[in-house]
Amino acid sequence: MKKIILIGSTGKMGQMIKKYLPKSIHIIDEINSEQQKISNIFCDAAIDFSNPIATNKYAPIFISNKIPYICGTTGLTKNTIDLLKKLTQYHQTHFTLLPSFAPEFYNCLLYTSDAADDK
Repeated sequence: MKKIILIGSTGKMGQMIKKYLPKSIHIIDEINSEQQKISNIFCDAAIDFSNPIATNKYAPIFISNKIPYICGTTGLTKNTIDLLKKLTQYHQTHFTLLPSFAPEFYNCLLYTSDAADDK
């Protein structure tokens, strides 16, 4: 079973993601950095539809632990995006910036659904 961290799960996009991802994907939607060390969380990917403050906090942690990071957070600065891309290259992992209303986001959900069905 695939495990996905969902950052921003209580927002509009987070609720939609929870509704449409296949049941074969386990969604971890509670992150409390005070109670558990995020770097010890095992997951296959992180999806972030939160806010720039949360993205600035969590994205570097997941990327540095080589966890693929899909980000739909709006309002990120060019400097933040450039930094996350550099971290991704350095740690040889994946970072995708995907605006929530882009057709690519819908395709991403479909691909995730198909990949889960293949396992």
